[in-house]
Amino acid sequence: MKSAYSVRRVAAALLAACVASTTLVSTASAEAVPTPATGYIPLIPIIFPIYPIIKPVQSTCALRDDSAGTNWFVSRDIRITGYNGWSVDSAAVRYEASVSGNYKFRMVLRHTNRDGDIITKSEVKTIAMTAGVQKNVTTYFGNSYVGNALSLSISHEEVTGPGILYMVNAAGSCTNTTTSDVDGSAGTASDIGFELRGDSSHATNTVVEYFVVSLNKFFVTAYASDQAALDALPDFQRTGRTFRVPAKSTYGNVTDVYRFFSPDAVSHVYVDKSGHDIIVANPAFNLNDEGIDFGSVKPDAAGVCPSWAPVKIYRSYNNAPTVNQRNHRYTNNVPDYASMTSIGWLGEGPAFCAYSATNPF
Repeated sequence: MKSAYSVRRVAAALLAACVASTTLVSTASAEAVPTPATGYIPLIPIIFPIYPIIKPVQSTCALRDDSAGTNWFVSRDIRITGYNGWSVDSAAVRYEASVSGNYKFRMVLRHTNRDGDIITKSEVKTIAMTAGVQKNVTTYFGNSYVGNALSLSISHEEVTGPGILYMVNAAGSCTNTTTSDVDGSAGTASDIGFELRGDSSHATNTVVEYFVVSLNKFFVTAYASDQAALDALPDFQRTGRTFRVPAKSTYGNVTDVYRFFSPDAVSHVYVDKSGHDIIVANPAFNLNDEGIDFGSVKPDAAGVCPSWAPVKIYRSYNNAPTVNQRNHRYTNNVPDYASMTSIGWLGEGPAFCAYSATNPF
């Protein structure tokens, strides 16, 4: 079970295509909907698998299979508390429409409420509705990582259609959900029927920092095999700094972090997929691709990590005149980061966001 006390922050590396924030348009809701606060906006496109794997149910509120439900405008949010899953892969909701035809919307999952940090967005969903006929519809989020978020908010945004689209209330009362007012504030106690599926287990890796005595350099790795081998070598000393990140190639809203080795600098650099592709396309960089080391959440354009993965991992760079003295250091410890800057290293700001970290000193 997740703990609300757990420390959280974030991890990722350089460059990526931007998923733009969207104003809440509700031409099919019949209510004037305020523009939601932006908060943290993910900087990577969400990856949606072609053949989704059905995940276990993590939270539900009496999703109907009859036509006895009453309707609520889709401009209201579903607010969920006590979420114990570590990801959200899909959301099933029952809908009804006032006019037959195709309706489109995008579901947005946020931490806490409509003003909270965005966790993920679905693709634009198109559903064919017959007037007055209710049906359950599943929307996918690409198994998006939610970190230690215990409270979630689901909004319908970019809603269009020939009439009014409604959500249908639950078949019974639930203790873990409420329906917001149109402005996103805590609203009625009426429950919307829904079903959220995601991962029960927490797929993470612990990144360990080493100081290489003979080279006077720092190195990090999430590979347990690397850590076991290096712990047996006196030249590699653990600094006591570690940070915990999502597992690689597991979550749709997490970027994989690739490790490259520079034979010239005898050092490593860590980049995301777009950075990886740039390096691979330019042999003049003379960097050896060592594959994906770990997964990470990217800071947003302002260098801010989301509330659901809040630990900033800062990158420092020793741009020494002698190439073989150059080195990057990755740390969540602000005094460490400041100390590197004080001895002439370049402070490059937050590179990744992590779920948690250790600071023994």
